[in-house]
Amino acid sequence: LLTSQGNLNREVLVVPPSGAELSVTTDYGSPDGPLTLATMRHGGVFGAEGVLLGLPSVSSAVLSRSSPPRVVISLSAAQLRGLRLSQPQLAQQLLAAAFTQQQDYLWLLARR
Repeated sequence: LLTSQGNLNREVLVVPPSGAELSVTTDYGSPDGPLTLATMRHGGVFGAEGVLLGLPSVSSAVLSRSSPPRVVISLSAAQLRGLRLSQPQLAQQLLAAAFTQQQDYLWLLARR
């Protein structure tokens, strides 16, 4: 489990594009259970809303059990601040990817 809907993340988790299968779900109270927003193999950035804004996660992200072990990079708030100082362009790209990904999920949810 990378992120859990409703929980405040203290780390930004980066799954590099490694072919690992990720599933992103949200539970919006439907009697049918959680809604799968995306299943992907291209990696992703998770938890930024908790680290940067103090907001709970809007979805749950899980690495598939059938995927072989992959690298997951974890950045604490302090490490993210350091990255912003030492490599501002990289930090900007990382955060842009996180929020673009989240907008995509919210758009998919709004279409349901």
